[in-house]
Amino acid sequence: MRPSVTLLTNESVYQIIEEGFALLEDPGIELHNQEAIDLLLSAGAKADPNSHVVRIPEKVAREALKSCPKTFSLYNLSGDPIVNYGGKEVHFDPGSAALIILDRESQ
Repeated sequence: MRPSVTLLTNESVYQIIEEGFALLEDPGIELHNQEAIDLLLSAGAKADPNSHVVRIPEKVAREALKSCPKTFSLYNLSGDPIVNYGGKEVHFDPGSAALIILDRESQ
């Protein structure tokens, strides 16, 4: 048997998820990758080409979540899996939240 820690009530989790979906649509997200914008537009999102803001309706976000893998791994520079996310695993990993990444090969 494995110990568990519960930090939020089910109601709080539900509220966070619902508010997250609401924020994806209003105010939306700022996105500067045209391929990603086109993909979201084809799925039903709306975009403002001047501000790069994409508004993702809840239905589009929920459909995307259905196609996501239930687990995924982070790899080191050698290509070895280092951390697996999913299931009941808990990790502290502040280094994987980089928003801008420099590809050392292509610069």
